Amino acid sequence: FIHHSPNGGLRSGREGAKFRDMGTKAGYPDLILDIARKGYHGLRIELKRSKGGKVSAEQKQRLQLLNNEGYLAVVCKGYDEALDAIKTHILTDGLHAMVAAKAFQR
Repeated sequence: FIHHSPNGGLRSGREGAKFRDMGTKAGYPDLILDIARKGYHGLRIELKRSKGGKVSAEQKQRLQLLNNEGYLAVVCKGYDEALDAIKTHILTDGLHAMVAAKAFQR
């Protein structure tokens, strides 16, 4: 149920145009988990490096849009934080608000 969105990375102009033509949207989160839990349609994770990763304006806007539409869209710094967010979304009750609150504290 988890998918990686191929948005990141450097591309040539031709390759970037091809991705745009296929429907790729700027700022869309890296990881997509299509499992509904706790009133959310699914989980979206913007993954950043543990140290120094920055969230772009487009990413912040897209996360807000997804949260407004009923998804839990968050920023996670590093593998461990992303794994915690996934486990929290799937397995536990009560902690999802804490994870969601972290989304815009970066």
